[in-house]
Amino acid sequence: MKKMLATMLAVVMALSLSATVFAAETDTIGIIGGDDGPTAILISPAPEGLEGADAALDEDALAAQQQMMIEAAKSLMPYQEGVNVWLNGGYMTFTDAVPVVRDGRTQVPFRAILEALGAEVAYDDGRIEAVFADGSVMKLAIGSKTMTYAHGENNADVTTVEMDVAPYIDYSCGRTYVPVRFIGETLGLTVTWDPDLWVAYIVDWDALVDEIDGSFVKFNEMMTVASAQQTETDQAYKSTDSITLSGVLEDQSKKAFKISLTGASITKGENASGTYEIGVDLGGYQSVAEAAGLAEAAELLDGQKIDMIVHAENGIFLRSDLVTLLTGGMVAENGWLKIGNLNDLYAASGIDMTNLMAQATQPGFTMGRLVRALCENGEMGRLMGYMAPDSAARLFAGLYEGMFGDDAMKVTGTGTTKTYTCAFDMNSVLDGMAKAGLLPEEELKEAKAEMREMGMTMDFTMKLTAKNGKATKSSADMTMKIEGIAMTMDMNAVNNSATGNITLAVDGVGTFRLDITSKVTATSQAPQTAPAAGESVVTLEELVNAFYGSLVR
Repeated sequence: MKKMLATMLAVVMALSLSATVFAAETDTIGIIGGDDGPTAILISPAPEGLEGADAALDEDALAAQQQMMIEAAKSLMPYQEGVNVWLNGGYMTFTDAVPVVRDGRTQVPFRAILEALGAEVAYDDGRIEAVFADGSVMKLAIGSKTMTYAHGENNADVTTVEMDVAPYIDYSCGRTYVPVRFIGETLGLTVTWDPDLWVAYIVDWDALVDEIDGSFVKFNEMMTVASAQQTETDQAYKSTDSITLSGVLEDQSKKAFKISLTGASITKGENASGTYEIGVDLGGYQSVAEAAGLAEAAELLDGQKIDMIVHAENGIFLRSDLVTLLTGGMVAENGWLKIGNLNDLYAASGIDMTNLMAQATQPGFTMGRLVRALCENGEMGRLMGYMAPDSAARLFAGLYEGMFGDDAMKVTGTGTTKTYTCAFDMNSVLDGMAKAGLLPEEELKEAKAEMREMGMTMDFTMKLTAKNGKATKSSADMTMKIEGIAMTMDMNAVNNSATGNITLAVDGVGTFRLDITSKVTATSQAPQTAPAAGESVVTLEELVNAFYGSLVR
């Protein structure tokens, strides 16, 4: 069931990101706002006049686009030439003194920030005391780097925080300044800093997660059931897998070609290792492959074995005779190619995978926690056009609500057996985009009509049956059509075995099918974490440097 859970999350993220790009392409710049005015900018992914690879390769154009994004985001700020503070959904404004950066820390007028956080503030001879609604008390003093926070029952729990900067008085305006990060984090809030915008974002993620989860009660219950069997992070699992791609080209042989990958891996938490074998069967396409010069490559691939290690901290490693051949022997026989660090690769996409995996493998995984894991560090918001972290989270939540919210899900059954059903179509996706602010309400009807004119349809249904709080079987089915392209997906899981297929038919090209089978069992074995001592390891960076060095010579 854990693999089905991963599939569901992948579908959720793919659909949401695709919808975001679709919305962004409608205008170069889109402003997302609420009752209190605009809160974020969403910029289309490519500069005007550039498409595809040209946009990716034109560094000057990308730099110009980034600058445009920065300027657009700054246009929404109260202090466009200075430091700004964002607190739980909006920018703060200050009366006669503004935030500054001093000694590498964002400093703000103490009364404004503490009162905005719900405290009653007293000031006496350089000593600051803030009493919050729950009775907790925070104390600071001018010139002192020590802050105390008394909380809990009868304020018996006292936390002493040693700051690296101290509150101070700006005598030019007569205001006392305090470091906002230490105050926010002591209260359990997340504080992130955007160096391009000079904005300190302060977000109460616990409250935001509760807010989001209020719209996903049924989905969250289903996810808890789906992950109930495999939430033990200390337990290792063996996965026996088979993936086969087959295809028939239009006006060619009806005997399909097949490319397969079979093998097994051991997974524990976010780390894994295993061995897989490539199989190639040209079927009725031997002559086609020979004419295209691919027959020798197919023969070479057939029977190739690939050893892999995926470790969050140590990196990703591959070992195969094929790797040795393709690198011209630079990766020695039985040597390893280190591709990179998995978390770094995800981080480049704005995803904190360590946090996401930690959330996903814990009981009680919810949509709110998923969105938090995606957006809390602020990188996802930056990638989406310098949005505030909580604005990005609300955007995702609004989009997901049209697909997985309580109105989109049904729970049937009584007693110990329940069936959870989620169903949505293209209209649901567009409704979610409108709710998220990606698509103006006045354009919603037009967008739906445009989808119909394009012949674009999508229907997705996911079911999970549980007994005594644990999943016994699940399925996910999808059909999608658009202008000569039709795709179907059929995934099924019973206990810890899963099967599935994805079929793609393209007019004038052919039909292709991906078949997947997987069986997962608990094991006492542990995944390999790195190549053995003494084994040859070549990094991808070393490989690239050697390649460019040979070109220079």
